[in-house]
Amino acid sequence: VDTQVNKAEGPGMFNIFIERLMTDHWSLGLESEVGFRLGPFSAGATFNGVAGRYYIGGGQQGMVKPAGDSPTLLIRRWAMFAGAGMGVAIADISRSNDFVRNASGSGVYTSVRFGADYPLTGNMGMRVEMTSGMTLMSQESPPSKLSMFALQGGVFRYF
Repeated sequence: VDTQVNKAEGPGMFNIFIERLMTDHWSLGLESEVGFRLGPFSAGATFNGVAGRYYIGGGQQGMVKPAGDSPTLLIRRWAMFAGAGMGVAIADISRSNDFVRNASGSGVYTSVRFGADYPLTGNMGMRVEMTSGMTLMSQESPPSKLSMFALQGGVFRYF
């Protein structure tokens, strides 16, 4: 008998990333996205991989380094982007009061993202982003599918 089990880890999503501008319009980075639940607290789904972003209509603002006493001009504008990512997704979600107490899975995922960056200071910025992804391949028996949808916002620092 096949039993379909749906488990959700949410509503929160935490994202940490390291990213580098490759050209004026393209960036490439490593990221780790973790889904979490607040009551009771648990974090069982992670998406770890690489992501690229294409900045539409102009590149992301870079770090501004003032040279001595010379004035520095910081232009504040939204830098819109679209991108894609891929990597490995892993989940082990437990619920003590459910009929099926544990659901786990892993696989290769792909994702798409849309968003915008905005410079706050010379070396800090703000990002808002919508990300959606799902696993393409899985080796478990029975097969598992992992998916994510996140509306994220946060502050980042240029190094």
